[in-house]
Amino acid sequence: MYVAFRVDSSLEIGFGHISRCLNLANQLKEHGYKSIFVINSNNNLVTNLIKKNNHIVKNLKIKKNKSYANSRGFKSWLKHSWQDDAALTIKKIESFSILALIVDHYALDYKWERKLRLLTDQIIVIDDLDNRKHDCNILVDHNYRTPSGDPYQQNLLRKSKKLIGLDYALIDPIYSKYKKQFQNKKIKNILVSFGGADKYSLTELIIDNLSDKYFDNFKIKIVIGINNINEAIIKKKCRKFNNIKIYKAPKNLAKLLFNSDLVIGALGTSLWERMCVGVPSIVIASGEDQKLFAESLNKEGFIKLLGFADQINKVNVKSSLKRLLLKNYNKSNIVQLQKHVDGNGVKRAAKEIDKSIKFNLRFKLKLRHADQKDNNLLLHWANEPFVRANAFMPEPIEKRIHKKWFNSRLKNPNAHKLYIANIDKNPIGQVRLDLVDSKWHIDFSVDKNFRNQGLGTEMLNLAIQKNSNNNYSQKFIGQVKNSNKSSYNVFKKLNFNLVQSTKNISTFTITSRNANKIRKKDFLIIKESLFMQNVVPNKFKNYEGNSFQYKWIIDHSSDEILKCRNARHVLNEFPENIKINKKVHQSFINDYNNLSRLDFIISPEKGSEIIGALYVIINNGELEMGKYIGNKKYLSKGVASAATSSFINFIMKYFPFHDLVAVTKKTNINNIKLNTKKNFFIEKDLNNGFIKMRLKLR
Repeated sequence: MYVAFRVDSSLEIGFGHISRCLNLANQLKEHGYKSIFVINSNNNLVTNLIKKNNHIVKNLKIKKNKSYANSRGFKSWLKHSWQDDAALTIKKIESFSILALIVDHYALDYKWERKLRLLTDQIIVIDDLDNRKHDCNILVDHNYRTPSGDPYQQNLLRKSKKLIGLDYALIDPIYSKYKKQFQNKKIKNILVSFGGADKYSLTELIIDNLSDKYFDNFKIKIVIGINNINEAIIKKKCRKFNNIKIYKAPKNLAKLLFNSDLVIGALGTSLWERMCVGVPSIVIASGEDQKLFAESLNKEGFIKLLGFADQINKVNVKSSLKRLLLKNYNKSNIVQLQKHVDGNGVKRAAKEIDKSIKFNLRFKLKLRHADQKDNNLLLHWANEPFVRANAFMPEPIEKRIHKKWFNSRLKNPNAHKLYIANIDKNPIGQVRLDLVDSKWHIDFSVDKNFRNQGLGTEMLNLAIQKNSNNNYSQKFIGQVKNSNKSSYNVFKKLNFNLVQSTKNISTFTITSRNANKIRKKDFLIIKESLFMQNVVPNKFKNYEGNSFQYKWIIDHSSDEILKCRNARHVLNEFPENIKINKKVHQSFINDYNNLSRLDFIISPEKGSEIIGALYVIINNGELEMGKYIGNKKYLSKGVASAATSSFINFIMKYFPFHDLVAVTKKTNINNIKLNTKKNFFIEKDLNNGFIKMRLKLR
């Protein structure tokens, strides 16, 4: 399972973008993803570093175009057109099954991102600037932001999940293991580090200003970054100092920070690393992006700002350093820094990205019946070492024996159901159901490249739903070795009952009726993802040709909604027949994320007028639909009928294999007729003036 990164590094760009993407890629590896880095660079050191972290590198090698290289601002970072970049990026990675694309580049915006949606429907943007528009599913900005304001509000072209602030600082989690517990009262050990490139040669500037006996009392460590082209000059300047030690791209910068009392350096990701460890900083801000944050960070006490790189000649660096080095630091200073960056930000970001990818995967997962061309694939899966180790008969299966067994299963489809699970036409696993004594016995396995993603649970759930009959009488049985924790947990997640457990083997069962019940936890996961991505039922037209749209209920004001919901003709159709007041509605909105329901408001495509609503709730493990048209002028206009069709298609897509039920008044003839036209049937009389109708979606 692959995720791709589009990121660059150069003297102009620096190394921070590569650094934070590497940290994220390494963390996504823990979730089972392989990363491909798409770069445009001739720097073998960067390429080798990425490969050393066991990631794939695809180099665009696009030649510099002077007209773009001389562009103003961040556009010059690309050195070529965004169209060429997008086309070649697609070409480099289209042979892989890319589940998500992560872009960290100030020169790229929504135009590039939309082009790349040809390759994947999951775009994650890492940004700092809030200066251009994005078409992304997730936006990550790990900079310090004041509580007021709503960054990126005007620059996101879709409802994106925003991971903003230091809680998502994309630093290596190793820094959390080096948190300082105390601080020397006087500064003794100084670390000088200006990132991977040091475009403005600030390292040399600091060294030149250390030529004073005052600085002889300090132990000074100089870090030379991976992209720094002035290594020879720096080493030459340091020869006349006895108290300076040089480190070239150190493997463990966290340890160097831990053993330092103060850092003279730049902003960016490296500052979050220093804050996590608890080391105070004297900062020279370099680059336009760093200027945006330097003043506020200085004001908050996170740094001591020495100046800006392009204006540093106006600063008396030597005297300023002497003054700042006189400051005494104590434990409260390091605690103040550490509380803002705990070192787990990249884990949080990776978890959210993983959750978003898995949400999309569950709807891409399809089952098809196996056929003759799947023989070799199934044999390969069956003989995979992990599968054999967890089989009741662990000996390898011979090709001849497997072929005979496979043909016998295909010839008797009534007693043997053999499914291949696909994602975007890529086979990722198999589920087998064998009918023995009127019970379906289960076997399933997931391709090794797709394990630990929750796909085994989804595969088996789909297979059971496909084979649940109308009276829910079928029984499914699964047996698993107790040592096979992954399969054991699949049965538990799907609410199978553990009916027998011996020393080595556990036996689980479930009926079709119980298997068909929707689980609240799964419902809320789907709801969160739908909401964060602003997924709603499709627009529709009534018979007059007027267009209408759906929006989430929380996107509308209370007054508008309650006017529709509390209309007399609507109240008459609800069992309670009780008006909802503002206080009750606000409480409902405040707790909406925790409620097992989806609510969508209907309005004209052009206009904000509220017409009515459709919603679905979980009731006894079933999806129950409700609807109302509160605006009288839209009654008998075909709006309810067209809206219901759109809503049913939405439910079929995101809750496959679950029936839809509706409870309606026996006297509401129009609603009963409408539901009947949508293939609902009357299941039973509830003996309270209402009937229950059911739509089979399986």
